[in-house]
Amino acid sequence: MSSASPRRELTGPEVASGIANAPRIRAVENAPVAIYYTDAAGKITYVNPAYRRVFGLTPDQSVNEEWAPGVHPDDRVRMKEAWADFCLSPRPIRFEYRTKTSTGEVHYCAEQVVATDDDQGFVGTITEVTDLVAARDDLQRVEKRFRDTVEQAPIGIAYADRDGRFVRCNAAF
Repeated sequence: MSSASPRRELTGPEVASGIANAPRIRAVENAPVAIYYTDAAGKITYVNPAYRRVFGLTPDQSVNEEWAPGVHPDDRVRMKEAWADFCLSPRPIRFEYRTKTSTGEVHYCAEQVVATDDDQGFVGTITEVTDLVAARDDLQRVEKRFRDTVEQAPIGIAYADRDGRFVRCNAAF
């Protein structure tokens, strides 16, 4: 078994909203994605341990004040502005950004936020998608290499659809 994060007392909105239900809270606390809950103004009232890991926050750090330094410096201003805009005009939304650890490691994240059923706040998830971004980048590199090879080939190369219409050809064709 992996070492679990220290458990904490659930209070206030968490208990009132039923999140204290034991199987549900265990699922949320052990989820492989970051999960958070905010009030209607966008102030975070709950985060699971994965959220703190994504942003490199210790249990004693404020999630409302200290999440931004965990965002990659090149994405930080854009994310602060996007979150402020979301709080002014709530709607289901998706954010994509990078985080940067204290050791300099960069991770890519996809975040989704929706209103709760009672419209009293928002629930969001953050999924680390670094592997998907790396696979996409690898595919784009291979596609570019293939296109360049075809374009620079000394012989004519043409692609045709099933009806025999030319779709693409290189300069030598």
